[in-house]
Amino acid sequence: MSFPAVKKTFKRLKNSLTNIRLFLKYSIKKIIFFSTPPLKGARGMFHVTSPWPPSKGEKRTSPLPPRSLSLSKCQRGNLPSKGRIFQFKTITLSFFRYTLINSSHLKKIVFILTITLFAFPSLAQQKKVQNTPYADHKMYHLGFHVGLHAQDLIFTHNGIATPTGETWFAEIPNYTPGFSVGVIGDMFLNPYMNLRLIPTIHFGDKTIVFREPASETEKLIRMRTNYLDMPLNLKISSVRVNNYRPYIIGGVYGALELGSKLGLPLLFQNYDYGVEFGLGCTFYLPFFKLAPELKFKFGLPDIHEKNRVDLTNENDKVYSNALSKVTTRMIVFTFNFE
Repeated sequence: MSFPAVKKTFKRLKNSLTNIRLFLKYSIKKIIFFSTPPLKGARGMFHVTSPWPPSKGEKRTSPLPPRSLSLSKCQRGNLPSKGRIFQFKTITLSFFRYTLINSSHLKKIVFILTITLFAFPSLAQQKKVQNTPYADHKMYHLGFHVGLHAQDLIFTHNGIATPTGETWFAEIPNYTPGFSVGVIGDMFLNPYMNLRLIPTIHFGDKTIVFREPASETEKLIRMRTNYLDMPLNLKISSVRVNNYRPYIIGGVYGALELGSKLGLPLLFQNYDYGVEFGLGCTFYLPFFKLAPELKFKFGLPDIHEKNRVDLTNENDKVYSNALSKVTTRMIVFTFNFE
């Protein structure tokens, strides 16, 4: 069950419990009391000490019964010998003074009613008209997605000091959102599984800061990195509920960096690969499907280029030599249109 359905269910439960509380605490309206000859061990019976409703000639000045009308537990001798029906239009009963609440029969009724109200919202899921009901049964279909992403790097430092005694450490203090756009190719496997090939281009950049704790000096390196990403994912969907359907997705990917620039203190390899997983929810609109999707990507190989023959300045090599391993991370949030 999805979040909107759970929220709606809890709202119904809250309203139902509020109605029960008000029913017991404040009033019972339009009650018909059937008085029958007393039985042995009878409980919760009532008697009337003054006539109600009023006779024909009596004026009715208030919708409520007169104060002389009282309800109390009846003794066997006070019960009428013949069955009579007393109908009261409105009788206000206090919850703590109402002795019928001690009746075992009423307790059973309230218990059964409460259980029924708890179970009813989950069983009474209203069915709506489904948009694009056969969209998920196509053998092949195409789509596209657009969104944002944030690139990250995991640095492993070797802790080797330079000839001058400096030890540099790298980090990415801030994440700059990038733009992602791609094509979706989907193949139907069964009603709950789909195989997806999603070629995507990620346009982004990273700001890397090298710090030397002893001298408190910093070196800022800004790198623009654009990736051509080729994920192969398995999508596992839940049962469709009206016009939405949650799913999880995961698989492997291969990435190629486009236009890497030489001459920077850091250089990364042009290729990368790893695993990814995510989740999303498909919304079925009248003419297409819209699916917000959040995905996490974890690079596996070391992309750090250690052999820097392109660097002519020896001072720039200290930053590359301070690292022993670099792996990629990425978070991608996209809107899929299918």
